[in-house]
Amino acid sequence: MGVMEGSSASSPGFIRRRPRLALALVVLLVLSGWRLYREYVPAGGQWWPVGAWLLDPVVEVGELRSPGGQTVLYLVFMDAGAAHSDNFWTVIYRYDWLVGRTSVAEGFSAHDVRYERDPLPIQWLDEHSFRIGFVGKRRDGPVEYRTIHLD
Repeated sequence: MGVMEGSSASSPGFIRRRPRLALALVVLLVLSGWRLYREYVPAGGQWWPVGAWLLDPVVEVGELRSPGGQTVLYLVFMDAGAAHSDNFWTVIYRYDWLVGRTSVAEGFSAHDVRYERDPLPIQWLDEHSFRIGFVGKRRDGPVEYRTIHLD
C-alpha cells in the first residue's frame, strides 16, 4: 500500500507548508508568552517580585488621571517586606492593550502614603508630564521630586 497518486500527502506544496506553519506557530507562541508576561510585569521597571501573582505582594491602588483625562496611569505598591520596617516600593505604569504595562516612574513611598493617610505627592504639569515625590531612601529620608515626561 503506497501513497495514492494525486493525494495531498504526496504533493510538494503540503511538504513546503509544514515548516512555515511550524515557524508561524513558534512565533505566535513566543509573542503570546511575551504579551502575557507584560500583562503582569511592566517593561522598564527596576524590580518586580517574582511570583507576584502567587504571593500577592502587589497592591493595585487605582488610576491617576491627568486634569484633561487624556492620560491614565496606574499606581501599584509592593507590600513584600515593607509592611514591617521599610518604605513601600511604588510603581506608576501605563497600560496599552498591545504591549501591556510600561513603568513610567518608580520609587519609595512612605507608610502614610501607602495607607492613604497622606495623598500621593503628584502634580500634573500638563496632559503628558507630571512631578512626583518619592522618599529618597528605603528607610527614612526626605521626599525627592522628579519630573516625568511621557512620550
